[in-house]
Amino acid sequence: SRARLGRKRKLQRRILASAERRTRGNLDIYCVAGGGRLTVGYPTRALQKSLKPVERRRVQRRVALVLTSSPRFSLNGIERGDSSRRVRRRLAHERRLSVGKSLWFVATRGKSRVLVKVRGGKVRAIGMGNPKLIETPKETKRFLKSWTL
Repeated sequence: SRARLGRKRKLQRRILASAERRTRGNLDIYCVAGGGRLTVGYPTRALQKSLKPVERRRVQRRVALVLTSSPRFSLNGIERGDSSRRVRRRLAHERRLSVGKSLWFVATRGKSRVLVKVRGGKVRAIGMGNPKLIETPKETKRFLKSWTL
């Protein structure tokens, strides 16, 4: 994917300029070739208020969330349409959180966090989140709720 965590919003939009984009609050939603969409999230005001001033400056106007619902993309061997049972087998030491109508699996992968959105027992979206904003289950829930995903 051409979306990366930590990029400034202006640069990220320039890189994905050829893709059709809709903006909803602090989310940029792009159409992806082959179906599905790419969602790029930037920290909301509510999310930033909960951070220390140093952290706030570090994440301000930078990509904090990248999710895709494209069937062409996989992460850790998980792809759209897989069962939640397969997700549990593929991710080690994952946390499960219920946010809205969705179940989210959160696992560590290098310097970022793997996010898998499951609804109705099937994977609906896969992506990554800024690890500085989702260290604890409480922070992760606040992070995911800030965009009402």
